[in-house]
Amino acid sequence: MVIITRPDFFYLALRSSTSLFFAVLAVYVCDVSGIVNIAVEGMMLMSAFWGMAVSTWTKSAFLGVLGGIFSSIMLSILFAVLYLKLKANPIMIGLSINLFSAGFTILLLNAFAGSKGTSISMKSRVLPNLDIPVLKNIPVLGDILNNHNVLTYIALVLIPLMHFMVEKTKWGLRMRAVGESEEMARNLGVDVEKVKTFAILLSGLLSALGGVFLSMGYVSWFSKNMTGGRGFIALAIQAFGGRLIYLSSLMAFLFGMMEILSYNLQVFGFSVEAVKMIPFVLTMLLLVIFSKFKNQKSL
Repeated sequence: MVIITRPDFFYLALRSSTSLFFAVLAVYVCDVSGIVNIAVEGMMLMSAFWGMAVSTWTKSAFLGVLGGIFSSIMLSILFAVLYLKLKANPIMIGLSINLFSAGFTILLLNAFAGSKGTSISMKSRVLPNLDIPVLKNIPVLGDILNNHNVLTYIALVLIPLMHFMVEKTKWGLRMRAVGESEEMARNLGVDVEKVKTFAILLSGLLSALGGVFLSMGYVSWFSKNMTGGRGFIALAIQAFGGRLIYLSSLMAFLFGMMEILSYNLQVFGFSVEAVKMIPFVLTMLLLVIFSKFKNQKSL
């Protein structure tokens, strides 16, 4: 199709991928530390709501971001306590947080906005787009990379930063040691609980940024279940990418491309329900293909 050769297509794909970048990073830091965190979806959803709500009440986008981060960190603390102190199953904890977030945000939405669907009646604030002169003057590339939301640039910067932290720092070495063998890490004097707590809280922060972007960057309102399974897609991507965060980020961008492509197909009369499945189906198909190729290469 002609549209996928235009810079604005890749601009929209990068914009669509932003929340998934954060979700992939959130799953990544937990995975490296040996934690299965499926609560990313619920943390993103809760932060999306509270970011919108706090920005409406305070008339400040910055305070909205802090409100979203706070809500996600609270869920992260709950996850850490249940998992590390009470030794609960992390899968069950994640499922519980996801179900709680889905129901609680609808309850709050109805209470504050008078609707169980969207928060259109609430005048929330949005985070700004950045016009970067250096990028603006670059042909083609400038049209793709310039004038994005501030959180998009933060996500792009965090990808190499998280890779550097995990692979090149002492703290990252501890995270990897805990993820590979808790017993060996303890024998080497590593505080396993401290490392895992840090990973869970960092995951909550990253999830919050992804959620806040959805309601204060991608759009300017909150809608029921607006995360749309991005937390689960991030889990699937991370399962394939492993520690190769750049590969996982590329897969997240491909998902964004598929999502924008699906929106354009609706214009040509394709079924809305069928078109909405395209990003998920194609992403899963690509994961299967790349995983098979990866396995054959390792033989």
